[in-house]
Amino acid sequence: ALQLFGAAYMPRALAKLAQFPGLFDRDRLMAARDLYEFDDVFTAPLHGFAGVDDYWARGSAKPHLHLVRLPTLVINPVNDPFMPARNLPLEADLRGNRWVTLAQPAHGGHVGFPQGRFPGHVLAMPRAVLAWLRSA
Repeated sequence: ALQLFGAAYMPRALAKLAQFPGLFDRDRLMAARDLYEFDDVFTAPLHGFAGVDDYWARGSAKPHLHLVRLPTLVINPVNDPFMPARNLPLEADLRGNRWVTLAQPAHGGHVGFPQGRFPGHVLAMPRAVLAWLRSA
């Protein structure tokens, strides 16, 4: 995942290091092989978090879903390369909250839910949201 991710964000991280020398460890950044490592060396310290676990814990909506009091659709495809299925919210996280609907399709990737023959289309997610809105 970092190979695709790094193509867009690694140069930006290195530019930030040039702008602010000592901000993070360049060697650790270059050795990062997944999003967890990248966020630990770059994203978390850049934004004042103690590390990736602190960043992901405080940046997640998951612990707060039981508090939501407006109809809410949470869509997370199980095959998202940046959000592993083991981190997705479960019904138990809702603590019986009737306001939140979890939608976790098997496919969809990180964004867009492409379907059909190449190059495909990205209509699946808007259709799913529209269907949910009609039922809400």
